[in-house]
Amino acid sequence: IVVVVLTLSLATIANYVIVRSHTYSGALASLDALAAGRAATINQWVNNQRDIVSSMVPAAAEAEPKPYLVQAAKSGRLEAAYIGHADKRMLFNTPQDLPPGYDPTGRPWYTLASNASGPVITDPYMDAARKLLVVTFALAVKEGGATKAVAATDVFLNEVSTTVKAIKPTPNGFAFLMSSKGSIVAHPNAELSLKPVSELSPQLDAKALKQLQE
Repeated sequence: IVVVVLTLSLATIANYVIVRSHTYSGALASLDALAAGRAATINQWVNNQRDIVSSMVPAAAEAEPKPYLVQAAKSGRLEAAYIGHADKRMLFNTPQDLPPGYDPTGRPWYTLASNASGPVITDPYMDAARKLLVVTFALAVKEGGATKAVAATDVFLNEVSTTVKAIKPTPNGFAFLMSSKGSIVAHPNAELSLKPVSELSPQLDAKALKQLQE
């Protein structure tokens, strides 16, 4: 009797371990597929925004570039489309209330684009007026290696955030989006925006983030 009970116990434990392993592997595979699909959607969105800012480059040489900027803003449903020139001129799709002495050449989006060979995207930041997360796509217009102007667009991340918040990997689970630097970009709790992802869990430290990116 003891031998039979022991054998059944071992078989039960073995079956439990095998089923648990298969269930865990299946759940991981499902989550990986879900993440890959959503990532592809966001990647396509980023590529579309890069294409829009790239289409604005010819406008930098126009005497009246506003029609190009207006069209770009409409096409991408953008908050703002603009061009900053090396001589500090600023041209927008709509009138802006800029502070006196505003210098586009000293702005992060301008310097980031100037130091790159293609379209760039800034880290997400909070728009002061509307209190929404926004990123800037920018592309430098160069001549002989020198930056003549930078075309840029401001894009609110509310649509991306809404998409991420709608993801329910499990009945009680949720999805969130973070930047490569470990800042939370989209989360069901809006108060966590731009905070370190380590606030969600101490286990999401620099080492864990590096492993995730690999």
